[in-house]
Parts: sequence; structure tokens; C-alpha cells
Amino acid sequence: MRSLFQWGRRAWSILALLTIFITAPFIGQAQTNGRIPYAGTDLHLSGANVAWVRFAADIGPGTTQLETFDQMFADVAANGGNSMRLWLHTNGANTPEWSGNRVVGPGVGAIDDLRAILDLAQSHNVGLMLTLWSFDMVRASFGTTIVDRSYGILTDQTRRQEYIDNALVPMVDALKDHPAILAWEIFNEPEGMSREFGWTDIINSSRLVPMSDIQAFVNQTTGAIKRTDPDVQVTNGAWAFYSNSDIFTSNANYRNYYRDDRLIAAGGDPDGTLDFYTVHYYSWGGTTISPFHHDVDYWGLDKEVAITEFYLQDTYGVGPSVMYETLYDRGYAGAMGWQWFGQGSNWTSSLANMRSLAAAHPEAVALDFVNPPPPPPADELTAVFSANPATIDEGASSLLTWSTTGAASAALDGQAVSLSGSRQISPAQTTSYTFTATSSTGESLTRTTTVTVLPAPPPPPPVEPSLTTGRPATASSVEGGLPQFAGSSATDGDAATRWSSEYADAQTLSVDLGGFHTIERFELRWEAAYGLAYQLQVSLDGQQWT
Repeated sequence: MRSLFQWGRRAWSILALLTIFITAPFIGQAQTNGRIPYAGTDLHLSGANVAWVRFAADIGPGTTQLETFDQMFADVAANGGNSMRLWLHTNGANTPEWSGNRVVGPGVGAIDDLRAILDLAQSHNVGLMLTLWSFDMVRASFGTTIVDRSYGILTDQTRRQEYIDNALVPMVDALKDHPAILAWEIFNEPEGMSREFGWTDIINSSRLVPMSDIQAFVNQTTGAIKRTDPDVQVTNGAWAFYSNSDIFTSNANYRNYYRDDRLIAAGGDPDGTLDFYTVHYYSWGGTTISPFHHDVDYWGLDKEVAITEFYLQDTYGVGPSVMYETLYDRGYAGAMGWQWFGQGSNWTSSLANMRSLAAAHPEAVALDFVNPPPPPPADELTAVFSANPATIDEGASSLLTWSTTGAASAALDGQAVSLSGSRQISPAQTTSYTFTATSSTGESLTRTTTVTVLPAPPPPPPVEPSLTTGRPATASSVEGGLPQFAGSSATDGDAATRWSSEYADAQTLSVDLGGFHTIERFELRWEAAYGLAYQLQVSLDGQQWT
């Protein structure tokens, strides 16, 4: 996900393009039915994005917060939803496993962690769309180590094949029979790291790659997945319909890069074609590329299309409570709102939309895995170890829980314990715990979990009256000219309201303080999306600013 509610060149560069878009005449396509074949049924996807609990680190080295995933999947199921979208490698910081700039494995524990997450999803009748990579893999702020090795697998055929052979194929092969895999998704918004669409405010221009490299990566990874698991589906998360439709004629870069013939031409793998399309939408696109204002056949595509990222907010007359229903009525194959993280209003609204859709179209969204995952053989060594909660306040407690199969002995931090059990702990500081299960033949499995201890918060500062509350505020622009986003919303004293500018650089908000004041402290409360940089200036006359 990439917010366009930010001040900065990213928003401006895209907005500048939007002012000149026109559309071509409708191009015919094969009939779609708004469903994805999955788990023995034709399913309309109704869900949300995880997209991560720990950014780029939900699988592999470190702790996987299974209790959080369990609650999340339970919430989706309880509200009639059936699917979620989970990011895996993301930027490559935690997985796959690297040796220098070469991929040598899927990552220590990555397959086991992902299987545990999939087991939880299946237990709640939730299918997972597994997203491998994001444009974040070359985001400059992550440093040259991450960027350089990611750039290598994007542009160098040898490095890319090492990723496919050493990480991707082992992961797909190990999990290929898992019913909770709805689909593999190759990229999240790869256009952001392309020369054609690149977001150069966050990605160094020398690390942008041509869309032809991205197409080749999609083609070759998709082909490898399908040969490893012929029954699984593969898709790719496009940033907008500008890169996933051929109806636009105003700009040569706007086309469907993920069409079968174009993917094969770029990567040379006849098996590397997508099964359905996933496309994102945010309000910077206006109604021009809005799926809420165009039926699915408007885009001239020959595959099912699911809208797998969008904000739950009023969108040019389409209210947040009817967004899933609108996509269903317009023929799309599914809706996944952005995002679980933070348990905010988007999550709440997504669950409400799932409830409404399940009530109106139960036959379209019902998912029921007939066969639960079989228990492991009695002699197979397994170990599960977790802390609940994983984050506590100073002085509070957490419960360590463990269980095993096929073990002859077990140890917690080197001390013998029962093969299955629990222990209440109250660490004074953030502490990692290690559980080891050992079989009668000497085979051992080690699991770790960390309990994060938050220091006691300092007492709140005394409440002081704000000089800005209720004062006149003048904004350089207002998003869409909408009154609820006017400059006065920044100074009305209501934390639920805000000023929102148009998506362009150098936006300003001026507040008349009504007289001369000495300013000792300035508090700026950003919304979830925020500016990339800002200046604070003062003036005695409203003309000369310092």
C-alpha cells in the first residue's frame, strides 16, 4: 500500500498525469462472473489486507505473533468474510535467506511459520492471498544492502533464478497441498519501482527498473510456481488500472502489462501467465480509474478482477458502508479493504462491509474447508511456542505456552519442562525465551518468542490552552474542495476532524493567532497519512514570514 495523502513529489508526479487522461472506446473481452474458483466453489472474495503484523518479518527469523493472526482470522470469519492478503518477503529484509547478494534459501523458519499461519486461517475458513514482494524492496530508506540485492534479482537473470530455485520453489513445494492458499501474488504495486511510473521521492532513480524487467520477473516466478503446484492460482497486485488495462490512449505507458502475451514476451516462460487480476484504487485517481464508478467490463479485460486495496471512505459519492456491495454489483470478483494494522476505522468498516455482503449474498461468499489439516504423524517432531500477550506494560504478566508431538524431552531456557504446558511470567524488561523439543533419536527443534515490556508512561503534561483553537485558518488548497477538509478543521479543537490539501507540493496552512504571542511549543497531529517534510514559519504581519 502506498498512501497518496502525503505532501511531496510522489503525489504531485501522479496528479500531474491525471489531468490529461482520456479513455478509448470499449474493447471487448471474455465474459466474467465476479467469482474466483477456489476450494471447490466459485467464490466472491470478501476480506481485507493483513498486510503485516511485523513489517517484512511475519515469517522467518524472529517471532511470529500467531495469537494476533488467530484473532484477526476469527474476526473475519465472525463477520462473514472469507479471505485476507498477507505480505511475505516484502523488501527482503528478513526473508529469503541471503549470502551477500545471492539468495540461498527461503529463510530459517519461514516455511514453518507460514504453515502455522495457514493452519490458523484454515481453521477459521479464511483463504490467504500470499504476496511475495513489494516496491519497498528498492525503497532508498531501507539502505543499500536491501536495495542492491533486491535490484539484483529484479534485473539479473542469474540472481533471479537463484531466488526461484533456492527460495520460491522450496516454499511453494512444501506448502502446495495447503487448502488455505487462495493464490500467490507476485508483487504489491511494482509500478512504483519502474522507470515508467517510478516514485522517485522514495526510490533512487538509479534503482528504478524498466517495466519489462518487472514483467519478466512476474512471468518467470509465476511459471515456476505453476510447475511446482499446478493446482494453485497466481496473480499480481497492480497499482492502478493505468498499468492493467489497454483502454487509455493519452499516454504510451498506460497499458495492460500483465496480459498473457506481454508477460510471455518479456520472460519467455509459456507457463507464466496470471489466473486473475488484482488491482488497487485510492482517491487520487478520481472517478477516471475508480472501480466504484465503472463496471468491470469497462476495462476490456479477459480475466476476473478483484479490487484488493482501497480506503473505506466516502469516494466521490460512494459511501464507506456500501463499498463491497458496489464492487459486487459492478461485477468485480472481490473486495479487500486496506488494512488490519492498528485496528482503525478501515478495519471496522471492512468488517461491517463483510457482514452486509454475507447477509445479501451468502452463496457468493461462503467458504467451508471440508477437510481440516490432518494431525502430524505421532512420531513427527513438532513444537509450538508462544507468549500471550507478546507486549505488556511494566509490572504486568504474560503466559508462555508450549506443546509438542514426537518429543522425548523439552526445555525452557535450558531447564527441563513438561512436553506441553504453560508458565506465567512477569519480566522487568523486554526478554526473549527459548523452547527446545528433543526426540528420542536426538533430533531437536528450537522456538523463540519475545515479550516486549513497555515502560510505565510518564505523567501527562498539564493541559495548556492552545493558541490556535478556534482561530481563523487559511489553507492553500482543500482536497476536492470538500468542506469537511477545510483549513478551519485543523483548529476547531476536534481530534476527529482534519485539514486535507490537494495532492501537490508546497501546501500551506496559516493560522491567525489574533495578536502577538511567544511560542514555546508547537504540536502537530498528523493523520495516518502524513507529509514528507514541513516548515514552521511565523509572521508579525501575515506578509513577511520567518
